[in-house]
Amino acid sequence: MTRVIANGIQLEFEERGSASDPAIVLVRGLGTQLIDWPEAFLSGLMSAGFRVIVFDNRDVGLSQKFLGLPNLGNVANKTETAPYTIHDMADDILGLMDSLGIDRAHLFAISMGGMIGQVLAATQGHRLHSFFSVMSSSSRKGLPTATPEAAATLRAETDPGAGDEGIIAATAEGLRVCGSPGYPLRETDRDRIAR
Repeated sequence: MTRVIANGIQLEFEERGSASDPAIVLVRGLGTQLIDWPEAFLSGLMSAGFRVIVFDNRDVGLSQKFLGLPNLGNVANKTETAPYTIHDMADDILGLMDSLGIDRAHLFAISMGGMIGQVLAATQGHRLHSFFSVMSSSSRKGLPTATPEAAATLRAETDPGAGDEGIIAATAEGLRVCGSPGYPLRETDRDRIAR
């Protein structure tokens, strides 16, 4: 893994494949790291002839952290403001592309990454060959929202004293609650991913 300055902050990223291949940038969702992409997915993209770029969003993994972050629930309820926006995170992707000499890329994004990608596609669409948004939302009024259980899980903070097993259990529970009811992960798969 490598660190680069993009949009004025440090982003951790990993690049695979040939620099001469078309680039695809993969964008993860809230609180998930570049290491969470399934290896078979990355290998499949490389085998299909893509230069694959994965990265940790700001405040995630090994990318730059911002001190004094507000409580996520308070931000959602608009009682606190966040130190940056989805638009800033879209600019992070542009900065990463610029630092790697990528004029245009395919963008594959999941969850909150899809929201970031929507901003990028709307404001800098000429920089994208294509955009794939998976399990995401535009947050347009009237669309279905998360279930109360899923919303509570996303807002929950893991007890720092829970230890590794507590963190793994909380992660596995988050995968269960936020996963597809039509295509649920097997418990063994949830545990493997959480670890």
